[in-house]
Amino acid sequence: MVRQGVDPVTAAKAGRWSDPNLPMRIYAHAETDEADVRALFRTRPVQNTASNTDKHLTNNKD
Repeated sequence: MVRQGVDPVTAAKAGRWSDPNLPMRIYAHAETDEADVRALFRTRPVQNTASNTDKHLTNNKD
């Protein structure tokens, strides 16, 4: 459905399913490797590392 650009409700009607969620729960699967998906959601570390702190201190001449 996604590749062909068909919305779930239209696909369910064409397949004679009463609930559009039913084919999604049964037939849907990921086409992307889980590691690739996880890499997309990774962010930079929240905590400053020693190198980040050192850069901040050397750039800040107060």
